[in-house]
Amino acid sequence: MDNKVKLVIWDLDETFWGGVLSEGQVYNPNCEIIKQLNDHGIINSISSKNDFDGARAKLKEFGVWDFFVFPSISWGPKGESVKQIITDCQLRTENVVFIDDNFGNINEVKYYNPGIITYNSVDDFKNSIVLSDYNIDLEQKRLLQYKILEKKKESRIQYSSNEEFLLYSDIRISYIYDIFPIILRLEEMISRTNQLNFTKKRVGASEIQELIYDSDIECAAIHVKDKFGDYGICGFYAYNKLTNSLIHFLFSCRILNLGVENYVYHKLGCPSLDVVGPVSTNLSEKPITWIKEDSSDVVCLNDSEANRQGKGIKKTVISIAVIGGCDLGQLCHYFNPRKYSLTTDFNYSSVNHINIHREHTVFLRLSKSISDEQRFAFVQLPFLDSKALDFKFLDRRNEYDYLVYTPLMNYTQSLYRNKKNGLTVAYGAYNNILLCDKVRDFSDEQLESFKSKYEYLGPQKPDDFYSDLCWLSEQVNCPIIFLNGAEVEINNPNEFGAEERHKIMNKVLSSFVSNNPQRFHIIDVNRYVKTRYDLKDNIRHYDRRVYIDLAKDIMSFCDLGEIKVNRVEVASQYLKGVLKRAKKLL
Repeated sequence: MDNKVKLVIWDLDETFWGGVLSEGQVYNPNCEIIKQLNDHGIINSISSKNDFDGARAKLKEFGVWDFFVFPSISWGPKGESVKQIITDCQLRTENVVFIDDNFGNINEVKYYNPGIITYNSVDDFKNSIVLSDYNIDLEQKRLLQYKILEKKKESRIQYSSNEEFLLYSDIRISYIYDIFPIILRLEEMISRTNQLNFTKKRVGASEIQELIYDSDIECAAIHVKDKFGDYGICGFYAYNKLTNSLIHFLFSCRILNLGVENYVYHKLGCPSLDVVGPVSTNLSEKPITWIKEDSSDVVCLNDSEANRQGKGIKKTVISIAVIGGCDLGQLCHYFNPRKYSLTTDFNYSSVNHINIHREHTVFLRLSKSISDEQRFAFVQLPFLDSKALDFKFLDRRNEYDYLVYTPLMNYTQSLYRNKKNGLTVAYGAYNNILLCDKVRDFSDEQLESFKSKYEYLGPQKPDDFYSDLCWLSEQVNCPIIFLNGAEVEINNPNEFGAEERHKIMNKVLSSFVSNNPQRFHIIDVNRYVKTRYDLKDNIRHYDRRVYIDLAKDIMSFCDLGEIKVNRVEVASQYLKGVLKRAKKLL
């Protein structure tokens, strides 16, 4: 069951703002949280005992009136008022929050709206909502779609029957068969939709991809619009042609009562459908006559297999660039070379046997902007060399289908700036080497020289990390898959505070990715690294089985088809290698 918040209904006096409007001045309105909610696809409404014109004027003065839908501002009881708002928004009470400072109002609303979520203070609500769990909607498409419902409610009054109004609405649908570019949108809809989700099967992007590539399955998304506006993509089905049955059949509540689900069902020939749980409408045998198909909007022909071949979605070889620590070599081992071409930019050992880590974004940026003077200073540093800024993926950035990047050096290394030329480099871990008497990779003379020429900046600031991620996204045209950092407690004195640092930087990474989920994706290491026993010698090196799971996740996201990692086979090969090395030692 999806219990994500979709609508927040606000009381005004002593809740949305401080003070009572009818008694004079009000203050400290919660305008910012309203805007943030709308930016994450969460709709806002009002249920307030107040004068409508006065409240509207004050909300316009604060610049937020247009951020609310179906506002109910009157002196009537709130229980039925809230119930009507939820009905107008075509939502379930389980996805609605009501905030009011008056416990009497809260109890009344609960009585009329069983299952609704309530809060007595705005602070309690703010502490409970995790906006990073919601997709970014900076264009506020969801708000605009609910504004359409407002307009429709006003127009509906003029018509004597619902069918007459639906004919007037000029409802048009189109079928989108090329669904690969919108897989993440469909994944979100499948996870959130309940009222018109007939099968209730919660699946991810990889499962949707498998359906796309099955020639016996026809998949399509449904786009809906009428004379009031464009509802966007608000339906999806997966139809098994061999069994004449529906695997998935779901629609957004935004089109509730339009008859779209019945129209599509009849268009498919009323195939077999196992309905799971309650749905808001029944599939009738009566054909729908007020809906038209808009063929000009159809993306592909009605032939799933021809569509895939014509669009070239399935490629023979998928090209992937991988940037990170050399531990990712274990991960790369599990990719089938017949289907995946990997190019790696890892840390490496120099001619002086020094481990050169250059995957920090500081070095990626330097490779494109370093001056001749800075380059001379750069190669003099013992932990770097002349090849450190040679990145294959940047030189061939248009050749890749995906970029896999783990920015753990941004989490780990400290930054140092040259006092003379401003060159900033990354080195070490969680300590300031300028305070050390001995440092690995430095001779005594080199360390003293470094101390005299560089100043300590500390670990990279979260804002600078975000800026570097933006820069990286501009360097490549392909989707970027990020591996984040483990957040387990490790109790290692050499990595004191590492897990907290990882949590901070993971939040920054999540925030960045949420701005463009169609292009960026995070594979969460913490799904598999749950305790320190899942680690090796530090928080950045994982047990072998973790790399197997990470490889599987990457392949699933990169349009893998039938590739699966056989754990038994991997373990068998690993044991054979151990025995072979043991025989040599004996």
